Amino acid sequence: MAQALRDHEAGHRQHPQLWQAAQRWMVRHNCLSISEVPSLVRDHLQGGDLTAIRYLHVIIDEFQDLTEIERDLLLRLIHASGSLVVLGDTRQSIYAFRGNVRGGFEALETHQFVAGKPIAEFPNYTNRRCPREIVEAANNLMSLSESHPMIAECKTTASLHIVTWATPFAEARGMAEKVRDSVRRYPGDRHLVLVTRRALGFMLQEAICSLDASIVVHVVFSESILERWPAREAFLLFCLIADPDPATWRAWFGYQVPREGDSKSTFRVPNRNAAAYLRFFGQVGDRITDQSVRNLASEPRSQVRGGGGAKVWDRAHRYVSLMDSIGDPTSSPQTIINTVFGPDWWSDKQVLTGDDRRDLESLKNAALGLLVDMGSDDEPQRDLAQQLGQVARHLRQQIATREPFVSAEHVDVPVYTLWGSKGLTAEHVYIIGACDEAIPGAYDESYPGTENDYIEEQQRLMYVSITRSRRSLVISRPLKARYGDAKKLGFAVRHNEGRWVQLQMSRFMRSILRWLPNAVEGDSWRGID
Repeated sequence: MAQALRDHEAGHRQHPQLWQAAQRWMVRHNCLSISEVPSLVRDHLQGGDLTAIRYLHVIIDEFQDLTEIERDLLLRLIHASGSLVVLGDTRQSIYAFRGNVRGGFEALETHQFVAGKPIAEFPNYTNRRCPREIVEAANNLMSLSESHPMIAECKTTASLHIVTWATPFAEARGMAEKVRDSVRRYPGDRHLVLVTRRALGFMLQEAICSLDASIVVHVVFSESILERWPAREAFLLFCLIADPDPATWRAWFGYQVPREGDSKSTFRVPNRNAAAYLRFFGQVGDRITDQSVRNLASEPRSQVRGGGGAKVWDRAHRYVSLMDSIGDPTSSPQTIINTVFGPDWWSDKQVLTGDDRRDLESLKNAALGLLVDMGSDDEPQRDLAQQLGQVARHLRQQIATREPFVSAEHVDVPVYTLWGSKGLTAEHVYIIGACDEAIPGAYDESYPGTENDYIEEQQRLMYVSITRSRRSLVISRPLKARYGDAKKLGFAVRHNEGRWVQLQMSRFMRSILRWLPNAVEGDSWRGID
C-alpha cells in the first residue's frame, strides 16, 4: 500500500481508490502528505495560480532522480524566454521506488516547455574523486549497461579491503572496533559508513558508542530519530502539548507501551487499534481534546470499545499520567522542552538504553536550537503555545524531509543506507552487509518495474556506493546468520534454509573482484592503512 501511494503521488501509476481513501483520511485528520506538495504546486501553476512565479534561469541537479510530477513542476517554473541547465548521471538512477524517471534526459526535448528550443549537450566522463582502482572497478560493474566509461584523474592510491565475519552481529562488533581505530588514526579525515539494512546501522552505532562514547555516530535514515519507542513517544507527547492536531492524536492511540524486556519493535500493534480508535473518534465528534482523553481514562479499562479497546484506554491513561507529571503547564518553553525530551525525566517511566538517551538529547537540542533561531529570547511576552507550536511544526518538517538533527561538522561517523549515499564523499568508506541476500536481495512485486529492472537498479546502487570513496574502501559482509536473525534483518532467505543460513557474496562484487584484494577474515584483518 505504501508503494502504491508513492507511485500515485509520483504520477508513476494511478491508484484512484487508494488515493481517495488517503485523501479522506487526511481531510478527517486535517493534514497533508508532504510528498503531495510538488503535485499541489504544479496543479496551481497549471490552473492559473502563482502566475508571478517564473524564473529566467533554472538549474536542476540530479535530474535523473526527479519524478514525472517534479520534472513537470520545475519546467513550468521557467520563464518563456528563460534558460534551463540540467545535470545528472543515469548510472546513479536508484530511486524507481519513489517514481523517478530514468529516461528523463531523453524525454526532455519532447516536453511542451522545451520542444522546439535549441539543446546543447556537454558530456563529461571525468572522475576526479576516486582512485584509479575504484574507477576501473566501477566501470566494469556498469560495462554491460553504459557505453561511456569514466576516466580517472585522481592520483591517490586506493586502500581496498574485502572483509568477512562469522555473523551479522560479529560484523557489527568487529567493524565498530575497526571504524573506531580508523577515526583515532585519521582524525582529520571523513569517515562514511553505508549499510545494506537499517538494523545493521543501529547495531554498528550501538557498538561504536559502547567502545568509545566520545565518538559521535549519527545514523541518518528516514525518521531514524523516531526508530526507538522512547524518542517516538516523547516526540508525540511534545506535539500533543505544543500543537495537538488530529493526526498526532491518531498516532498516539495507534501504539502500545512495550513491556519491560520486550523488543523495542513491540510498540507497533496490529491494525493500529483502529476499531476502538474510530469508535472513540466518532464519539467525541471527530475532535479529540485533552478533556475527552481524560474522560476516557476515567472509564473502566474493561469497558467494551471494539478491537484494540484496552490498548486505546492504556494510551489514554498513559497520556494523563505523563501530562500530570510534567508540572506547571505554563512554564517557559525551554522548561517544557527540557522536561519532555529529558532522559532523566523519562528514566523512571520506562527503561532507556544509551541510544534512547542520545536520541532524546538530539530531539531536545534540536528543539532548543529552533527556539533560539525563532528569536524567542527577544520576545519574552510571546504566547507560550505559539512558540511551542512553531517548534513542533519545524521538528515535524525536519523529520519528514530527512534533514539531519546533528550538523555534519559535529559527526565523526555518519551512517547511511546505500540509498542515502548520493552526493556524499569521504576519504574512508565502509560498506557493511554486502551479501547477495541484502544486495540485490529479494525482488518485491510492489516494485514499479520488472525483476530485471530491479536488478539493474541494485547494480547502480552498488555503483553509487563504491564511488563515494576518495581513498579507502572497505566492503564487509557476514558469512552466515540464524534464520530468524536473517529474517529480522530483511535478508532474502527461503523458509527451508534450516536453522542457519549461509550468506553469499553479492553478485555485483564478482564484477569488481579483479581490482580488489583477496578477502580477509575479520578477526585477522588489521584495518585500513
